[in-house]
Amino acid sequence: MFSAGVSHTKPGQGTTIRQPATAQLLIDSLDRFQNGWPANGQDAQNNSSSNWRLNLQQIVLNGYLTRLGVSQIMFQWNLPTIIEDYNDKLLIDYDGTLYQVNLVPGYYDVDSMATMLQTEINSDIGGGAAFAVTWNALRGLFEFDSGAGHTFFFTDTETGDAIDLEIRRTLHTIGVFKDTTAAQTFFGVPPTMLATRYIDICSSYLTKYQRLKDANTLPSNITSTAIARIFGVALNSVSPIRGSTALTDPASPGTSPYYIAVDYTFPKQISWNSDEGLSNFDIQLRDEDGELVPYNPSKGIMCEYNIVLLASED
Repeated sequence: MFSAGVSHTKPGQGTTIRQPATAQLLIDSLDRFQNGWPANGQDAQNNSSSNWRLNLQQIVLNGYLTRLGVSQIMFQWNLPTIIEDYNDKLLIDYDGTLYQVNLVPGYYDVDSMATMLQTEINSDIGGGAAFAVTWNALRGLFEFDSGAGHTFFFTDTETGDAIDLEIRRTLHTIGVFKDTTAAQTFFGVPPTMLATRYIDICSSYLTKYQRLKDANTLPSNITSTAIARIFGVALNSVSPIRGSTALTDPASPGTSPYYIAVDYTFPKQISWNSDEGLSNFDIQLRDEDGELVPYNPSKGIMCEYNIVLLASED
């Protein structure tokens, strides 16, 4: 009878039987810094948590590994509701003239968002514009009124460039859609109130032996190198584990920085080559458009995270 965790030799043979085992690789995004913390502001600015590689120049985890899986994540969601040069622009056709409205970056709840939208729309249009923006709590959406004798609609550049993507993100965040029909009043749709609804944690190195590729329903159908997805809202507001749980008010995501703890009951299983140990791996954080998540520590935009990676011998 074999004892678990003990190597044995078959009678009459010199073959050592190695029992299957698991090992944890504990990943801390702050390990991208030499001493586990930025040495100064420039060091922080130059080492993005959204795209980094561990550079130890040695094997990090060794063994006859055949599978990898993310079992736990602690994620610090430091993404304001509105982020500069990310989702802070609107295009409004007001009485036949096109205006770009620049929103104020920061964390917002629905009431403060309505106030800011009204202020910035009137300011950027000028000329005594009397836009009114209110939050309809019963319907869960924003209402816009350009005032008697005026009409408007939201639009975009339709060029497919970076500005167009920023505008589209803004529309999602505040729950409005582009149109071509001018009217005095406009009713939006339920807003996300998040800069991005989810973040994919990706790694080209850790998924390089994965033959069964991921897919998604984006028009580009990006077959991602994702190892896990973090949702920006709480999936379970009661238990501190088992699902995604914000450690602040889960009913108001995006109104302040918060932590999300995830314990994956059924983690994704990633194939690995048993002849290769884990060495210097890469990590990227990608938003719902497949773009790198904003990183600007001077503005407090610095998502840090801890990942427990379970490596298995079969």
